[in-house]
This record gives sequence, C-alpha cells and structure tokens, in this order.
Amino acid sequence: SAAKLAVISPISTKIKLSENKIEIAGQLKRPYTTSVLNSQQIKLPKSTNLAIVSVTLSQFAKSKLDFPQSLKDWIEASHVDGANQYFLNCCQDDNIFVFQSQTPIEETKSLESKEVSFKEESVDEMKIVYLTFKNPQDQQDQTISIIKAEDLVFIASSPQAAKDIVSFQNSPKDEIDFPSKSKEKISYVIYAKNNSDQFTNILRDLVFNGQPQTLAFTKNIESFYASLSNQSFSGLMNVK
Repeated sequence: SAAKLAVISPISTKIKLSENKIEIAGQLKRPYTTSVLNSQQIKLPKSTNLAIVSVTLSQFAKSKLDFPQSLKDWIEASHVDGANQYFLNCCQDDNIFVFQSQTPIEETKSLESKEVSFKEESVDEMKIVYLTFKNPQDQQDQTISIIKAEDLVFIASSPQAAKDIVSFQNSPKDEIDFPSKSKEKISYVIYAKNNSDQFTNILRDLVFNGQPQTLAFTKNIESFYASLSNQSFSGLMNVK
C-alpha cells in the first residue's frame, strides 16, 4: 500500500534531536516510486487528525470509506490521472477523500439504483450530493457526501463532514497549507496531529507497520510530518 512508510528499507538514516523535536532524514535502499506530486496545496483546518497525499491513494481511501462498487467505478472513470489525491481524517474522526476531476458531481445521479439512493442540496451556494446505501459490514444505512470546489471532489463519510468542508473552503480560518512547499520532487507526504484517540492507531498502522511496542512512544508525539521522494525521506516529530 502507498500508505505504508514502514515497508521502506533505508540504506542510511540521520537523526537530529533537539528540545521537543526529533528530525529524521535518510536515503532508501531502492527506489520507492516514480510518481511525483504536483505543486497543488489544499487548506486543512487545524482540527485535522491525519492528512496523506500521493497520486495513488484511491484504493486506500476506498477501503476506509466503504464505497459502493458503483461509486468506486465512478471515481476510477472520473479522476485525473497523475494528479494529487488526498485522504483526510478530521474533527470527529470523519474520513474524507479528495481528488481532482473534470466531471460534474451531478453525474453521480447515474449511480442511483435499488442499492443506492441519490439526494442533492445546496449549502452556501455549493451543491452537495448524498448517496445512501447499506454498509457491507453491518448492513446499516450509510451516507456518503460529495461536493466539488473548483476542480477538486471531496467525498466525506458523513453529511456534517461535507458541510464543514464547504464552510471551511468558503472562509478558511486557522488553516494548514498541505503539503508544505518543497524544492524536491516529492512522491508521498503524511501529516498527523494528536487531536483524537485515533492518533496512536494512525501512526502505528501507517508509519510503524502495526508494531504494538510503539504504543507508549506514540502517545508522547504531538504531531508528525514526513515526506518521501524517489530515493530519500525526511520526517519531523514534535514531542511533548
């Protein structure tokens, strides 16, 4: 998975320790990927728990958001190849997938069926589409919310998350520009902040490859930012 930094084998690593900070940098034993992020940035609220950007995040996002198959097919057909894709976890642990598309979200009405219901409304002059379906895990009704801001499509795990995104994009406050500007050709960036109970699980699963011995350590991290290029990586941990 593109969201597994732990599978990378470094050939050299430098660690710099300072007050409340740990900086890591190194070279990789073998090339990680040939894909490169473009210069696009998005605005994140400071309540963001997790943000990942890569050009190959759709499979990861689909697994986290339990999309119906028809929506998975729509994403594959409508996303712009080679453009940045973002996976976010914000506020009350709502998951959001963001990707570039030239396709109007009104076309998701074609996904309406016996299994998927379609509804749309306008909030602050921005259209929101709601797709409701049975969650394959528990067979309970689940609603996915879809909005579009310029050429970016936001697919959120709850209606409230979609409305929060609309409000923030129209009037961003306390925002984070993600990813940070870099002169290097970056392929993958992850940012995590200790805002919720999910923080430890996020770092353990995405960075430390699920190792249980990292549990105590991650509780002492306030935030984590790491970037990965073809053959090098760097990271910054702010610790308590």
